Amino acid sequence: MISLPQAEKRPIRADRVAARAFSDEIVIIDPQTHWVRMFNETGSRIWELLDGEHTLSAITDRLCSEYAVEKAQAEVSVRTFVNALIERELAAWQEEGSHSEQ
Repeated sequence: MISLPQAEKRPIRADRVAARAFSDEIVIIDPQTHWVRMFNETGSRIWELLDGEHTLSAITDRLCSEYAVEKAQAEVSVRTFVNALIERELAAWQEEGSHSEQ
């Protein structure tokens, strides 16, 4: 289960990262590091929701409503995916009081 403080954090995509949708998948390109990856449908949906407005909890709830996935599994998947993006500096936590302009 996502801890309450982390569940209410709002992840946001890094501005420098380019993304292009192909059907249900998204290709992510970081021109700074030359990192390129294609996300599957679920990863692409999480990426779309990293707008600085959705909390981790809201992203998890959205995935549960859109896909046949148990909440506990969705929580682990969302947390793991978002943390990996943050480690690569492809996403960050939205600052408290800031609002996304995307």
